[in-house]
Amino acid sequence: MADFTKFRTSIGGFNRDDVVHYIETASVEHLKELRQVKDANEKLEAEKAALRAELDETKKKLTAANAKLNRMTVEDASLQQQVETLAQEAFEAGRAECGFECVGAPSLIDQKVTEDKELIYTFEVGMYPEVQLGQYKGLEVPQNHEAFDESKVDEEMHNVQKRNARLLDVEREAKMGDHVTIDFAGFIDGEQFDGGTAEDYDLELGSNTFVPGFEEQIVSMKTGDERDVVVTFPENYVEALAGKEATFKVTVKSVKVNGKTVLNAADAATVRATLKDADGNTVWQTTGDAEAQTAISSGPLQGIAPWSAESPTLYELDVDVIDQAGDVIECTSQKVGFRRFRIEEADGKLTADFNTFRVGLRHHHYDTFATEGPIGELPAGLTLTFAANPKGEISTLSVTLGSEKGLQPIVFTK
Repeated sequence: MADFTKFRTSIGGFNRDDVVHYIETASVEHLKELRQVKDANEKLEAEKAALRAELDETKKKLTAANAKLNRMTVEDASLQQQVETLAQEAFEAGRAECGFECVGAPSLIDQKVTEDKELIYTFEVGMYPEVQLGQYKGLEVPQNHEAFDESKVDEEMHNVQKRNARLLDVEREAKMGDHVTIDFAGFIDGEQFDGGTAEDYDLELGSNTFVPGFEEQIVSMKTGDERDVVVTFPENYVEALAGKEATFKVTVKSVKVNGKTVLNAADAATVRATLKDADGNTVWQTTGDAEAQTAISSGPLQGIAPWSAESPTLYELDVDVIDQAGDVIECTSQKVGFRRFRIEEADGKLTADFNTFRVGLRHHHYDTFATEGPIGELPAGLTLTFAANPKGEISTLSVTLGSEKGLQPIVFTK
C-alpha cells in the first residue's frame, strides 16, 4: 500500500495523481484480501461439511453397534438361562440315577462340550453322612433326683425383685440399704482438698464404697439435713491423705429405697393415694388396706380448679403400695384434670351443662341420651350414657364427644 508520506505536494494540498494512484492501489489490495478470506471461508465450510458427514456416519455405526450389543446381551442371557436349566435337569437326572441324598444346592464347577456336541457338567455337592448305629437297646440312663429347696425359690424371687427394682423417694430417715443423693465437700485442717468434693452423688448406704465410717454417719439423716462427717483415711490410702483426719460437710438431697415388684398381695399392707397441685401441695390424701383389687374413693373434693382449654389446670395423683415394714414397694404417678358435667331437669326436659356448652337432651334408648343438635364444632354432638340407682340418682356418667375413630369417652364419677 502506498505511503502518503511520499505524496508530492502542490499548492493547497497533495498532488492529485498521487492520491488517485494511492486509492486505486489500496482498492486492488483490499479486493485481493477479501478474495483470500472468501476462499479460506469456503474451504472451512467444505471441511465442516465433510466432518459433519463423517460424524453422522459414525453415529450410524455406533447405533448399529449398540443394537447388536443389546441383541447379543439378550441372546447371551437367554443362552445362560438355558444352560442353567439344562444343568439343573442334568443334576436331577444324575442324582435320581445314582440314588444319593445331597445336602444343600449343588455348585457347578465345570462344563464342556464333546466332539459329539454333548454337554458334560461337573458338580460339587455335600452328601449326607452314613451313620452306623451301635448297640443302643437296653441302655440305662441314671436319673438324678434333687431335693426341692424352698429357700432357693425365695432367693430367686428376691433376685427377680432386685433386678426389677426402681428407686422410690421416701420421706424418712436414711438407713442401711437406702440410696441417698448428697452434696459433700472435704476439708483437712480447715483446707479443702482435691478430689473431696461432689454434687448430686448417688451413694448406696452399706456398699462400703466410701472411707470407712462415712456411710454409717449418713444413717438417720433425712432430705434437707446437713451434717459434718468426720473420718480418718486408712494408712494404705493415697500418700497425700493416708492416716489423716478429714471433715466432710454433707447435705442430703434425697433418700430413696429399692422398690420391689409386688409378686403377691400378701407383700402389701396398705395403699396410699395423694393428690398434689402444680406447686406440690397436698390437696387430698387417703390410705386404705391393700387387697388384690383395691378401690379408693376420694369423696367430695374442695377447692379444685377445673380443667379447660383456656386454663388447663392439672394435678398429680400418686399411688403408693406400702409393705408390712412401712416401706414403699411400688408406686405410680399420673397427671389428672377435673371437669364438671351437670344434668338439670326443668319443665319435663333434661338439659346438659358441660363446661361452656349448655344444650337440651332427648331420650335415645334405655339409659342413653343424645343432644338435640350439634355443639360448637362437634357436628355429631355428644352422647350420654349413665346408670341410675332406684332413687333416680346418677352415680356414673359416660360422655362420648363425636364419632371420630379412636375418640375415647369421658367418664364422670359423682
